Amino acid sequence: MLTKKKWALFSLLTLCGGTIYKLPSLKDAFYIPMQEYFHLTNGQIGNAMSVNSFVTTVGFFLSIYFADKLPRRYTMSFSLIATGLLGVYLTTMPGYWGILFVWALFGVTCDMMNWPVLLKSVSRLGNSEQQGRLFGFFETGRGIVDTVVAFSALAVFTWFGSGLLGFKAGIWFYSLIVIAVGIIIFFVLNDKEEAPSVEVKKKTEHRKTPV
Repeated sequence: MLTKKKWALFSLLTLCGGTIYKLPSLKDAFYIPMQEYFHLTNGQIGNAMSVNSFVTTVGFFLSIYFADKLPRRYTMSFSLIATGLLGVYLTTMPGYWGILFVWALFGVTCDMMNWPVLLKSVSRLGNSEQQGRLFGFFETGRGIVDTVVAFSALAVFTWFGSGLLGFKAGIWFYSLIVIAVGIIIFFVLNDKEEAPSVEVKKKTEHRKTPV
């Protein structure tokens, strides 16, 4: 079983996984407002998603070279805060090319920099016998967080009048949550902490050492 400290960190990582993709998936909750206030057609929104998917695909290959080399807390906190700042930029209502630029960068901050490191951080919380349950809880928790945050953003949108102000408020809501999670991870995540699987292996080898 995980310690209370590790359960707290697990909850934080789950919060990260459930919030960082809300801005790239803005169309899921705000498709019509995106068309109206960003002045985008269906095809242009599709182009933004295509650019994001292309950068994501390339980014996953590039992430192989730094996922295990850079400190996790720096990589994750930077990616979260950068994603939030991109959301803040969206509240300025950029044009079509600005939208393409932002969604391309989402592919870098969310998928290339965050997702591989997030999975690595979750896996380090448990030993080899706990991985299945750990990732099962992670995906369940991530889905719950995703749903709660989405409905909360819609509530904010409605509260501010369901117009341009409400749309901006919804984006601000997503952005501030992601930035807050990034700041917390910077101070909480410990890169020096050894993975349980390694610790268990060392203990087993120690027991086998003849007296």
